[in-house]
Amino acid sequence: ATEQQQYARVLAALSEQYDQQANQLANNDYWILKGSAARKLQRFEIAKTSFTVLIKRQPNVAKWWLALATSEDELGEFNAAKSHYATALQLGGLSVQSQRFARARYEQL
Repeated sequence: ATEQQQYARVLAALSEQYDQQANQLANNDYWILKGSAARKLQRFEIAKTSFTVLIKRQPNVAKWWLALATSEDELGEFNAAKSHYATALQLGGLSVQSQRFARARYEQL
């Protein structure tokens, strides 16, 4: 199976019927997997929802803010994206490559 097909299967398996259960169990891995698969498939609305949940749970994790910002960026929600790129950069802990990307997008927006 291609990588895209694998991501599509992951996203299909993590359907909305399981979202509530994942929330009740505080299952961050579920949201990480769902958000990552959605981004790979360019399903940015689903990715945005997934990373929003993760931010509520782990507000100090910069990579969740960065993932949210990139999803919003792809959706054309540039004001929100710019704000969330800034948050990701302020929190720190991103790889050098991610920092460069976030700073560049922040400045472009």
